[in-house]
Amino acid sequence: MCHRGTKPRLRNIELVGQYADAQEDQIPAHPMSHRHSTNLKPHRKRSGFTQEELGFLLGHKKHSGISRYEAGERSPDLKTAFAYQVLFGRALEELFPGLQDEVRSEVGKRAQQLAQEISEHGESRKAPHKLERLGRLAKEVFENAPAV
Repeated sequence: MCHRGTKPRLRNIELVGQYADAQEDQIPAHPMSHRHSTNLKPHRKRSGFTQEELGFLLGHKKHSGISRYEAGERSPDLKTAFAYQVLFGRALEELFPGLQDEVRSEVGKRAQQLAQEISEHGESRKAPHKLERLGRLAKEVFENAPAV
């Protein structure tokens, strides 16, 4: 039971997605280290740049990371993702659709879990507002989910 003005007990909320079964000390250092579908290689090829040239434009000292981004083996940091957007003139959703789908799904699941936690323990005056927002968020996330 939360007392007025205290936060809900988030430690009771379980991890979702690729870390659902992992212990805290088993979570990899790079949280986006598994494969995602990307559209980077076709855009690079159309641009006429080599991986080495693109690496330079992205501010990387080595071009080896470019192939990992293209294969979806690694996700770029936010600055690099925006650099891709600038270089190719495409939205991040188009360049990294697999990552967007994964993030959307995980956020939707966490929104549902947080709504449940707040419903059970949220006695603050902000609880109804939070529940309304989380409900809209979960609905939006799952309505926009790609068809399987």
